[in-house]
Amino acid sequence: MSAAHELERGPTGYVVSMREEADLVRQDEAHYLIEAVDGDGDDAVESDESE
Repeated sequence: MSAAHELERGPTGYVVSMREEADLVRQDEAHYLIEAVDGDGDDAVESDESE
């Protein structure tokens, strides 16, 4: 995840509170990345929607 955020793990996956504008980018059927729209970083957190 390259955008400023708060990440909380829940019983069915993650809850992400964004602090800046970001895009949810689908990587495959069950994995997504949250990327800052105007961010500088390359970091990303994978999320598995089946968890």
